[in-house]
Amino acid sequence: KVLQSFEDKFAKLIDLTNTATEGSNRIKTIVQDLRLFSRLDDEQQEKITLATIIKSTIHLVKTQFHDIDINIDIISDPLIKAFPAKLSQVFMNIIVNASQAIQTRKLIDEQLIGSINISLLEKNNYVYIEFNDNGCGMDDVTLKKVFDPFFTTKDVGDGTGLGMAISFGIIEEHGGIIEINSKINEGSSLKIKLPI
Repeated sequence: KVLQSFEDKFAKLIDLTNTATEGSNRIKTIVQDLRLFSRLDDEQQEKITLATIIKSTIHLVKTQFHDIDINIDIISDPLIKAFPAKLSQVFMNIIVNASQAIQTRKLIDEQLIGSINISLLEKNNYVYIEFNDNGCGMDDVTLKKVFDPFFTTKDVGDGTGLGMAISFGIIEEHGGIIEINSKINEGSSLKIKLPI
């Protein structure tokens, strides 16, 4: 009985230690991702690959939207010259908007399994980043205004309407193009094309 009691206590202690270790590792990952996301560029461009930035952004978004499947398919990940923190901001805006669109659709369809699929590939000296979600989608009027400053579909106090306008400016600053296609209750597809 004494030995069994000790074994039970140690089993609980080991379980608690494993939980604490797992929590510590998650905190470490979040802090590393936040450091990468919030790093000041000092307006210095760097040679970077995009997969690391996208993965860090996904980790950060998953802390808030943990019930959404976010997948990344890296077909190729070439070096490009860019401002890493600015591109982090673009990817954060896109993935958070997609996650919020999924949550909006879930209010109508509770059975919906939310998913965001991201692909990264190189073609004709450009890198293409595509984001596809199965959120609530946008009508044609919203689609035409999505990059306008201060335009938002969110409730008052929930959004500034600057995220996509800023993202558009950052992609233009990198010599790139950003395009969106969307259908109500089917989702949205956003494509970014950046020169290598």
